[in-house]
Amino acid sequence: MTQIHSPHPMICLSIIIPVYNVEKYIQECLLSLCNQIKNSIEVIIVNDGSTDHSVQIIDEFIDNLPGTLKQNFIIIHQKNQGVSHARNNGVQNAKGSYITFIDSDDKVADNYIAEILSAIQVRPDLIQFNAYCFFESNPLKNYHLSQPALSGFYTVNDEILYEIFN
Repeated sequence: MTQIHSPHPMICLSIIIPVYNVEKYIQECLLSLCNQIKNSIEVIIVNDGSTDHSVQIIDEFIDNLPGTLKQNFIIIHQKNQGVSHARNNGVQNAKGSYITFIDSDDKVADNYIAEILSAIQVRPDLIQFNAYCFFESNPLKNYHLSQPALSGFYTVNDEILYEIFN
C-alpha cells in the first residue's frame, strides 16, 4: 500500500493578524502564538501599510523560526486601507475550515489554540472567549473586556446572538 503525503496538510485553523504600526507589541503577540502552532494551522499576517519597523520585526521573527514552523506563516502586504480591509484580505486568503482574528497588540493564553482545536471537534458555528484588557502605564486600569454570559454549547438563536453581540 502506498501512502501519499500531501505537501500541504489540510488547514483546520487560519489565524489572521492585521498589522499597522505595532512595532512595540508585534513580537510579543507572535511569541504568544508560536509555541502553539501545529501543522494544520496557518498564521496570516496582513501588513496594512505599516510605516514603522513592524514588518522588519515580523520578518526577523519568522526568519528565526525552525524551518518546519516558518511554512505556517504567510505575510500579505497591502497599502493602508484600515483594519477591516486587512481582516477581509486575510479571510480571502485563508485556507482553514475555521478562522480566528487576533489583534497585533494582543497576547493569547498558552492554551488558546488547544482550546479552539478541542472546541471545533464538535463543529461549532461560533466560539466566544474571555478577554482581558491591560495597560502598561497603569495596571490599576486593567479590566475584563468581555466575560461571556454563557458557557458551554448552545443552539444559535436570536437570544444567544443577542447575548454574544450585545
